[in-house]
Amino acid sequence: MSTPARISKSRFTRYVQCPRLGYLQSYPDRFKHLADPLDWLALHLIGEGTRAGELARDCFPGGVLIGHVWNLGRACAETAVAMRNDAVSHLFEPAFAVEGLLCRVDVLCKAGDGEVDLIEVKAANSAKAEHLPDVGFQLAVLERSGLSVRSVGLMHFNPDYVHPDGGGGAAPCGAHGAASNQGYDLAELFVVDDVTQEARRWVAENLDGLLGSMRADLARAEPPRVPLRHGCKECAYYRQFCAPAGPLHP
Repeated sequence: MSTPARISKSRFTRYVQCPRLGYLQSYPDRFKHLADPLDWLALHLIGEGTRAGELARDCFPGGVLIGHVWNLGRACAETAVAMRNDAVSHLFEPAFAVEGLLCRVDVLCKAGDGEVDLIEVKAANSAKAEHLPDVGFQLAVLERSGLSVRSVGLMHFNPDYVHPDGGGGAAPCGAHGAASNQGYDLAELFVVDDVTQEARRWVAENLDGLLGSMRADLARAEPPRVPLRHGCKECAYYRQFCAPAGPLHP
């Protein structure tokens, strides 16, 4: 069995969440067909994350969106061109691959003097500790790619924001839609929390150990066994792999 050539950010964060889930998602050809279809809540959350990212881009006028979602080589090449272009100040979804790790960044801002600011957008009302593996992985990939990262920011909805029409609160991904700003005051809608120190600390204390464990698990023929926890029943793989009748029930 050949192991995946690269570890993506999404697979890494799934592994941090649950080593078995990270393993299963790293071998889609073997296991994807065994996952239950996403329910309405999972699809809703994915949609909210996508729309939050689209709204956030409007906060950075003149930014360039890097395409080629399914072609890493072309995405990395397009990213390199945009990084060299002094007329481009913001990159959306730039792609980076180094040392078998790969990620795409929600927003990358050129800060001058060769430095960049990394911004991760979350469809949430606050920055949370669970976001650190996500931004920490990106920070490591960028710096191992030779970039000097000045700051790491978590961009999320302002929980005190109220739409000008008086309806709703901070989460704009419902009735108003989000393909455009739909009347939102973007300067007030989002908050960016500086988590640079927290992200660097997380990387120093956790990243290499977790990557080592993940690579070791991925080299094994079967998924690792993990104890059941709160929330496991909502996983798309629970019924096939972890339910009492499943083959890998702990």
